[in-house]
Amino acid sequence: MTQAINQFEQQEDGQEIAVGKRRFKIKGALRNFKIEDSFIHRQNKLLEHTGNGESKKHVGAYSKGADISAFFEYETWGKPHRDPLKSNRKTYDSANAADAVISNRCFFSKANFKKYLSASRDEFLGHSQAYRENINEHYFSMVEEVNELSDHPLWFSLYDASDSWSQKQSRGYVRSDGDEWKLFRKILLPKVCYLTILKLESLDFKEEKPSFYFRVHWSYFELERTNEIVQSPGQKSEDSASSPQNKTNSRLGQPKFKEGVLNQCPQCVFTKIIDDRLLDAAHIKPYAKFDDDKILADILDDDSQGTHFAQNPNNGLSLTPTFHRLFDRGFFTFDAEGRLICSTHLSTRTWSQLDVNPQARPSLLHDMTSREEFMRYHREEVFRDEIDSFI
Repeated sequence: MTQAINQFEQQEDGQEIAVGKRRFKIKGALRNFKIEDSFIHRQNKLLEHTGNGESKKHVGAYSKGADISAFFEYETWGKPHRDPLKSNRKTYDSANAADAVISNRCFFSKANFKKYLSASRDEFLGHSQAYRENINEHYFSMVEEVNELSDHPLWFSLYDASDSWSQKQSRGYVRSDGDEWKLFRKILLPKVCYLTILKLESLDFKEEKPSFYFRVHWSYFELERTNEIVQSPGQKSEDSASSPQNKTNSRLGQPKFKEGVLNQCPQCVFTKIIDDRLLDAAHIKPYAKFDDDKILADILDDDSQGTHFAQNPNNGLSLTPTFHRLFDRGFFTFDAEGRLICSTHLSTRTWSQLDVNPQARPSLLHDMTSREEFMRYHREEVFRDEIDSFI
């Protein structure tokens, strides 16, 4: 099983985002923190693991020159502190007394929690992994709890819960005692979600210290839910031979679909390559999200142009394979005017290597009228970020 790799980045020209009515510029990011089973709330733990877990999150080693020191602008990792009023445990009060509070300007967002719960719905209700408890019993109550949250940033304080200096190891841990942190742990599932922390500069107020936006995401690398490359049990895929019917549908439908897409869009919208041997016809709304009978009707009906047909050429874009994969995995999308919107899940450096400027948001699609219903689905269900967060 593929494991996400933590990526640290300090950047000076990040994208601008909005959370509630607050506007921020991204100044850095810690990406792709895998959620360990030890951090998961006991109600969502896997059957194979024992114990109730711990409420502190591992963020890396705090040895000299470590990335986490520069990112959080906090140098005294592992500083000893204990709260005698709380069984000698580490708490916010003991951290505050010992000057071991990392930041009082951390937040979650309701929009991010809602998007994650929507993406993880099938796993909560269908269980591809063996859990200790019947996790579907918790799902709808968590959705209700999240729906009742404020649309504004959900602020919390973060303190140092790391290995102390006297210990042999130097593992950096963070923790919060707030209700927001407790809810965060309750919605997480092991192995199939991950954490990204964005370091932000306020665009509304002059603040001396940065804010930190903690975002949870469904792991498209572990259980592919929205693209056609890997499918969870019960789903169909153009690249899967899981059933003869799906294989037949793909063979009959795809050449016709690609021909129609290339007639409408004869070049890759990014690279401008026109050699059809190097072009893919990428579905905007994933092929797997259409019903079998609709796909069959589409194959048999030469005039199938409705938005319920998977192989409608308006449901396609001409892309070279790299950009096709990025599109399927939700790393970019387009707004209603055809402007490019790049996910913050890729670093500025990666976008630069792809010869894309995420801040520019160029207009790459010039005829969105026939594609907008399909693209709306992509923005809302496939794109990795909360679309309303982009300024």
